[in-house]
This record gives sequence, C-alpha cells and structure tokens, in this order.
Amino acid sequence: SEFPVVTENTTYHAIFKVTRIMNPDFDPYFGFYDGNYHGISITNLPPEASVYYSLTTPLNDGNFEEEGTLAEDPTQIKPYLNAGTYRIYYYITAPGYLTERGSRFVTILPIRLRIGVEGDSITKVYDGNTSVPELTLQSANLISGHSIVYEEAYFNSPYVSSAEFVTVYGIRVLSGEGEEMTDETGNYMIRLREGGL
Repeated sequence: SEFPVVTENTTYHAIFKVTRIMNPDFDPYFGFYDGNYHGISITNLPPEASVYYSLTTPLNDGNFEEEGTLAEDPTQIKPYLNAGTYRIYYYITAPGYLTERGSRFVTILPIRLRIGVEGDSITKVYDGNTSVPELTLQSANLISGHSIVYEEAYFNSPYVSSAEFVTVYGIRVLSGEGEEMTDETGNYMIRLREGGL
C-alpha cells in the first residue's frame, strides 16, 4: 500500500511557535530648543531588539532594511537639533515577537529671547545724524556659543537728549566662527527683531 499503516502505538509530535506581542514605551521630545539633539526614547524593549527608523518614509516588512536606518542605540533616536515639528517612523523587530511599527512626532520649540544692550547707557557725541555707536546685544537665555548680531541701529532723533529711543534692525543669532558661522535665528523667538531697545 502507498499509505502508511497507523497502529495504536503511533506517536505524532507537533511543534508550536509562540510569538509574543511587543509592548515598547515611547517618549517623544516636546520642549524648548537647548542646543542638543532630540527625538524619541524607547523603553521596555524585548531582548535583542533591533530598531530601524526613517525621517521620511513609513517602514514596513518589505522596506525597513532598505529605507530604514538601524539605530546604534535602540533606546535612543535623536536626529533633530533645530526648532520645528518632525515625524520619526520606526520599525522594531526581536526574536520571538511580533514586529512593532509606527511613528511619533517630535516638537522642539524656539526659545523666547528678550534682548538688551550691554551696559547701562549708550553715549554719543552730537554729529547731526541718528547713527548709534556699535552695540553689544545680549540675553540671559542665549545658548552658550551663540551671539547676537544686527544690521543697523538708529536713534529716533539726531538732537541732543538725555533719554533717546534706539531702534535696531535685522537682529540675528549666529553660532560658530568666521566662514563656518551658522544662522540660529529660527531657534529663537526674538521679542523685537525689528524694533526698539
């Protein structure tokens, strides 16, 4: 006969593969710009978990290795430095677990920057025009390594006065030195970008 003969003593063995549900916890950053990189922190990961992420493309079973970047530290994905709202797509895999995929939003808020002039007063000898001597602008919550620059500054009147209003235009915040300087203005909410001090 082509069919096996089954007797009363025949034993069958079945192998069951148990796949557990992954339940990671996500903590996306929501806070103010501080000069550091931010993103999402992931905890409660299974052993041997691999985390892939993308800043542009949703990840799935077919594209996560090609479109995603494998995180060196699976508990930290921190690609963003500057103020803005961003989306991070993730794909998490671990032996014995169902894959976890989705996305989280990261929000970095600009710092409120109230600008003042270094020193108690601005002194100028009358010369018939409204130009202001070079100013040094400062703020208590300016990030270390950043500096405040401006394009133009004027007194509101060319005449001699003991208390004159100063108008400053083109205020920007920069970091770095020389040709390597970076405009950081977008990371701040300047109270009077073009206004009086």
